[in-house]
Amino acid sequence: MNEYIVILKNSIEKDSDYTSINKFDRASLEMALSIKDQLKDTNIIALSRSNDELLIREAYSIGVDQGILFKDESYTKETLIEKIKEFEPSILITGKDNLEIQEDISKKLNLPLINNVENINIKDNKLEVKCETNNELLNFPISVNIINKDIKIRYSSIGEIFKSYDKDLLVI
Repeated sequence: MNEYIVILKNSIEKDSDYTSINKFDRASLEMALSIKDQLKDTNIIALSRSNDELLIREAYSIGVDQGILFKDESYTKETLIEKIKEFEPSILITGKDNLEIQEDISKKLNLPLINNVENINIKDNKLEVKCETNNELLNFPISVNIINKDIKIRYSSIGEIFKSYDKDLLVI
């Protein structure tokens, strides 16, 4: 099974106390979900560095398979890297505001990192990456940083939101 990891950050919507996945991470999550739609045999794991369970529940409601929540007191770059290493991901996907941590993770896990990615697809069992300047076909495993915040994203239904609370959540 292919493991795809998406790292999520929280953001507070303007004029609200509502916490939600920020626009860059939502775009990276949508790209992981679109790959899952193409490959089927895929497990998407969402990791959050915040103390906010709602981020993972929101990710579950749109198709994420597994969620891991790092409590603030247990989160370090090293604990994040060790947890990611356990999964041996085919793709590590982050939004552009997670680039710094992604560079460190990619280096530690020996994953090639492609920045400024606008879109990704699967073509001939390779990752087709569309960047600002060119398109490439790349082998797995790989790490990509998504800059496209304007991608069309899927939303969850009320039923999926309720179902998201039936899924287990690993808290570290």
